[in-house]
Amino acid sequence: MSEVNVSDFKSKRQRGKNFTEWEKDMLIDLILPFKSIIENMKTDAVWNQKKTEAWSEITCLYNMQQKSGIRIDVQLKHLYDGLKRDARKEKSHDKVQRYITGGGTHIPSISKSTEKIFGLLGEQLDPLNNVVDCDGDYNTGHQSVDVEDAVDDGTSNDLFNSGSGMNK
Repeated sequence: MSEVNVSDFKSKRQRGKNFTEWEKDMLIDLILPFKSIIENMKTDAVWNQKKTEAWSEITCLYNMQQKSGIRIDVQLKHLYDGLKRDARKEKSHDKVQRYITGGGTHIPSISKSTEKIFGLLGEQLDPLNNVVDCDGDYNTGHQSVDVEDAVDDGTSNDLFNSGSGMNK
C-alpha cells in the first residue's frame, strides 16, 4: 500500500454546497448594478482593479444574504461564467427547436433566469447582421432580405451583357 500524505488533502480544494436557484437569481440581481464594469472588455491594470473591487463588493453583498454558506469571489465568478455559458447554450437549443417545427408554432423554452442573463449581456449575444445568412431572421425577429433585393442596383447582369467578361 502506498503511504498517504496529510498535506495532500489540505492542498486539495474542498467541494462546497451546490448553489440553489434562489442564490443564482440573487447573484444575477446583485451583478446588475456592476454590469458596466464586469462586462467591460478592457483588460488593462485600471479596469482589472475596478473589476476586482466590483467582485469584492458583490461577494460582500452576496454573503450578507446567503443561505448555504459563505462564498468567495472566485466561486461567484465561476458560477456567473457558468450561467452565461448555459444561457448561450439554451438560446442555441431554442433556435434549433424553432427551426425543427418546420413553420409550425414554436413555444419558447427559455427560463426567467436565462432571460435575466440575456438582459445583462445585451448585444453580446446578438450576432452581426448578415443578409446572406439563412437564419438571419431568427435574430432580427423579421424576415430576411433576399440577396437579389439587397444587391439590386442595376449592375448585376452588366458583366454578362457587355461582353467584357473573361471569354472575350
